[in-house]
Amino acid sequence: MKKVHIATVGVQSGGVFSGLLNYGADVLYLLHSEREDVVTNAQSIKRKVEQIGCTCHLKLIDIYDVQTVIETVLDISKAHPKDIIYVNISGGLSYIAAAAQIGAYLIGAKVYFMRYWEKEEGESVTDKVIELPLPKIRPTELKGTRRRVLGYIEKNPGCNNKEIADAFEISAQMGSIHVLNLINDELVREEIEGKEKKLFITNSGKLLVIIIKPN
Repeated sequence: MKKVHIATVGVQSGGVFSGLLNYGADVLYLLHSEREDVVTNAQSIKRKVEQIGCTCHLKLIDIYDVQTVIETVLDISKAHPKDIIYVNISGGLSYIAAAAQIGAYLIGAKVYFMRYWEKEEGESVTDKVIELPLPKIRPTELKGTRRRVLGYIEKNPGCNNKEIADAFEISAQMGSIHVLNLINDELVREEIEGKEKKLFITNSGKLLVIIIKPN
């Protein structure tokens, strides 16, 4: 399984390199416009990342057609069905980054932004990462009891599997299955306190709750 990064790029390169350094990467796709200085920067980044063993592809995009940006992200994901995909929106125009973010949501990729230009003493690369809490699944994919369980955890932070099973009058095994699915979708996280496992909603889960408003 490879780590694949899709990055929007303008005339700066710091955000691209910081993202690769923080997460690690095997393949990089650079989404760039046809503007001469942007092309030159993309070519420079390609040469440098290939020197450290990362495959790099340049993807020319029409900055006035955001639909093509979304489609480019989707096409890249189809070429890497079993790989981990990250989308770096640190560079380029804001509406292009927004389009890439939409594409990332549709394919369930991790989206991040690098505060690469800030130089604070003692701050690591990881400290400069801002991860966007996009759900891995679409709102329409979360249905039935699993949808209601997410809402319950949001309203009852720190609850456990038994409380969920009791609340929905289902078996402990079925409750655990719903919780495990939510954890795998990164909508819920599990914390261990002593011998007890407690459940909390993630930022992605909170965003999905706002969208679907489960009851």
